[in-house]
Amino acid sequence: MTGHGTHVAGTIGAIGNNSIGITGVCWNVQLASFKIGDNRIDLAAAISAIYFANIMNIKILNNSWGGRIYSPILKYAIEHYDGLFIASAGNSSSNNDLIPSYPASYNSENIISVAASTPENTLSSFSNYGVKSVDIAAPGTYIVSTITNNSYGFMTCLLYTSDAAD
Repeated sequence: MTGHGTHVAGTIGAIGNNSIGITGVCWNVQLASFKIGDNRIDLAAAISAIYFANIMNIKILNNSWGGRIYSPILKYAIEHYDGLFIASAGNSSSNNDLIPSYPASYNSENIISVAASTPENTLSSFSNYGVKSVDIAAPGTYIVSTITNNSYGFMTCLLYTSDAAD
């Protein structure tokens, strides 16, 4: 999805108190962008990005992608990543306790699985959930942030999918 990374970057790091646009949650942050696919995730690129983040000592990875295919190689890469791996719980309105969505559903200590919430602080209609498999919810519906072409706009969480297997 074109512009998703731009939107997430603004949500995280847009500088506030400057009378311009929007304010991110952390004004003093360094961001790195890893393109690992367009509408489908390239599993090899995702694994390479995780290894590169480890080499570069990047301590938090935000991952708005996932799918139903279990990959032992991806799980291994995540478990050997020396930081927090934040993963979207998924966008198919399903219970990850019963039907896992990966990488969010890997049982790895460094993964935080995040559901999407509405402005009313309820679960977004599209968001996956799970008492055992989802850790937290964060705003994911009608979020205003930076968008392409030097502008600002609303987006609702969209999850990239991966059909790749090892």
